[in-house]
Amino acid sequence: MSLKELKQKIRQRLKEYKQTYDKLKEEIHLLNDQKRKLEKYLQELKGGVSTQRVKDLEKELGISMKNQFTRKLGILTYLKEMLENVDIKIQSMNEDLKYLQEILVKGIDCPLCNGAGFLWKKCTVREGNTLEEILKTKKCPLCKGGGKLTFKDIACDE
Repeated sequence: MSLKELKQKIRQRLKEYKQTYDKLKEEIHLLNDQKRKLEKYLQELKGGVSTQRVKDLEKELGISMKNQFTRKLGILTYLKEMLENVDIKIQSMNEDLKYLQEILVKGIDCPLCNGAGFLWKKCTVREGNTLEEILKTKKCPLCKGGGKLTFKDIACDE
C-alpha cells in the first residue's frame, strides 16, 4: 500500500470517528431531554395529580395499566425504570464520547512506525575483515516523527 493510500485510509477512519462523535453528542442531548421529561412526570405524580391527569400521562407514555387502583403506582414504577435505563445509556455513551474525543484530540498511533516516530532497518557494514550489523533510523514519512496522527495532520498533507 502506498503512502498516499495509507493516508486516505487513515483520513477515512478519523472522519468516521468524528461522525460517530457528533452522532453520540446528539443522542446524549436527546436522552438528556428525555430524562428531564421523565423526571418532570415523576415529580408531577409524586406531588399528587387528578385521576384524569394520571390517565393522560399513561397515554403520553404509551403504556396501559389494567387496574385503575394501581395505575399511579404502575406509572411511577415505569418512570423510575425508564430513568434508570436512560441514566445507564447516558453513562455508557459518555464513556464512548470520552474515548472518541481523546482519539480526535491526541490522534492515533501511526500505523507505519507503530507510534515510534521513526523507521529503522538492519544494515550490514563491513569494517576490515568483520561484518557488523547496525540499525539505521529515519524519521517516519507518514507522521513526520510525531508517532501520532490526527485528522488535521492528514488533511493538511494533501
